Amino acid sequence: MAIKTNYNFKGISIPEATIKVIRIFGSSKEGWNSLVGVYNTTVETVEAVEEVTEQRLISEATEDTEAVYETVIVTEAQEATTKEVLNLIEEFNHQAGYKEDERGYKSIYKSLTNKYGGTEI
Repeated sequence: MAIKTNYNFKGISIPEATIKVIRIFGSSKEGWNSLVGVYNTTVETVEAVEEVTEQRLISEATEDTEAVYETVIVTEAQEATTKEVLNLIEEFNHQAGYKEDERGYKSIYKSLTNKYGGTEI
């Protein structure tokens, strides 16, 4: 679970930042406290990789037979791809009160959504 929202990081607007709960602790008596991370998303390109093979000796040559080799794939070929990477830009503590019949994560995410807006992802 996470929240996607526009986030103000020290005066800089981070569009479509991701807010995720890293750790939660607390109880019904003290409420919930959490460590929250704010992430921006970057796109990284993974370069294509060509297949690498090598010949490995299976049996050595004798007077009657030649040496036998097999082709072994050392590195499989991969096409170039892109992937999204989350980069942690800030951590902070966030508190939410205890609510009967509501799990701690649910309470924390409701509180974060009320404070920062955005949509649940």
